[in-house]
Amino acid sequence: MVVRKSAAVLELLPSEDETLLVRRDALLVLDLGLDVVNGVRGLNLKGDGLAGEGLNEDLHLQPGTRSKVRPS
Repeated sequence: MVVRKSAAVLELLPSEDETLLVRRDALLVLDLGLDVVNGVRGLNLKGDGLAGEGLNEDLHLQPGTRSKVRPS
């Protein structure tokens, strides 16, 4: 059995007057957030329209065609 001792790491939240600094770079947090947004720009949201192509067909039975339909 191996038991390791580790130091407790506490992260204090910044006060109202302090900026969120990551490695002393105030704009790094903003830059990382914008990188996530820019990563989505390659997503193609345009549909191919395959789901709506068959909706314009008349699927109702016309009078006199009921005898031509085979039961399943």
